[in-house]
Amino acid sequence: MTSISIRTRRRRTQTIKLGIVAVVFGIGLTSVCAQGFSVSGKCMEPNLQEGERLLSTPVPYWFSTPGRGDVVVFESPGLHSQTFVKRVIGIPNDEVRIRAGNVYVNGNKCDEPYRKNIATGDYGPVNVEKGKLFVLGDNRDKSNDSRTWGQLPISQVKSKAVGLYWPPSSWRLL
Repeated sequence: MTSISIRTRRRRTQTIKLGIVAVVFGIGLTSVCAQGFSVSGKCMEPNLQEGERLLSTPVPYWFSTPGRGDVVVFESPGLHSQTFVKRVIGIPNDEVRIRAGNVYVNGNKCDEPYRKNIATGDYGPVNVEKGKLFVLGDNRDKSNDSRTWGQLPISQVKSKAVGLYWPPSSWRLL
């Protein structure tokens, strides 16, 4: 056997090993840094439509907590087998109230260009507790959210929604 064929065989073996390492690393990185979710229901319309695929990442919350306006993916309170997506309206120490369908945080009316409709009825005021969030769906009258089941423990937030990737015609950053 010549030295050239031995070198070729070693390169092939090294390339295969490198490819396996890259695939394993890529799968691991994707499962830790990004995850896809399918949108189910009408609670986030018109921004998120049923059947669209949402990309989210926990990375921003490794360094800080969710902020007002963030779209978060979280484990459903009381239904640990379900994952929900909602918008953060109130953070710890905020006072949240809804009057005539408009949301007020700390006495200031929120500018909400993303919402589909104003909510019917009034709610609150409620003070957001330490370690919790007040979340609402963008389609207020079709959303099961903090008005129904209370404040969301920050510990249940899995990730921040960053964009839509499916179908391709819906691709955009959030």
